[in-house]
Amino acid sequence: MPRQPTAPVNDATNAQSSRHRRSGLVSNDSKLRRQIQERLEGLSFGAFANCVADVLRDLGYRDVVVARCYSTGHNHNGGTDIGATLPVPGRVLARRPVVVHLKHYPSHRLVARRAVDELRGVALRTSSVEAILVTTSRFAPTIRADLVRMAPIAPCRLIDGETLVDLLLGLTIGVKADQAGRYRIDDAYFTGLDSGNTRKGTRAVKVPASMPRKVMIRLAIDVAEDHPAA
Repeated sequence: MPRQPTAPVNDATNAQSSRHRRSGLVSNDSKLRRQIQERLEGLSFGAFANCVADVLRDLGYRDVVVARCYSTGHNHNGGTDIGATLPVPGRVLARRPVVVHLKHYPSHRLVARRAVDELRGVALRTSSVEAILVTTSRFAPTIRADLVRMAPIAPCRLIDGETLVDLLLGLTIGVKADQAGRYRIDDAYFTGLDSGNTRKGTRAVKVPASMPRKVMIRLAIDVAEDHPAA
């Protein structure tokens, strides 16, 4: 059993951990996991960004804003797909910037080391306290996620497709229980991602219509331990 964080990011993180314990059986449903993975891969880039933004909010990140809704073309946001902040210990109103980059790939396409290096460069340039790289696929075997996350300069948190599915299940994002208590895909949630209507309400980015249980707790603990709140 993983130990509970001694300094959680905020009360919301503890609440989400409790919710994960209530819905932990979902993570073992291979059919549902496969359906979620297929839904994620089938989303437009902007809808995928909206989904990841919901995950970040529930993990305790603040001021989460989708900065980019197209996966192609020049990134006018300095390499940032989603912006967020973390609180500064001892300073109630102070926030530290977090930069998030997305790789919306099919499951067979690996994310190369270069993507991690580029994102860490963006983190340095923007003076971000942390970088997060999220993908629907997997990272190349040459990438050591633990070393990258614990790097003394420009640490980068890596979330692959399998971990993202775990987070959605643990946080009950994109899934809901039927009358029998069985979890299934929440079609309305995934449909609403393109229109800007989700469980968090109207978002910063509206995607153009023509535009093509355990791990969750561990990640929440990692966030808390890496960035203790006041």
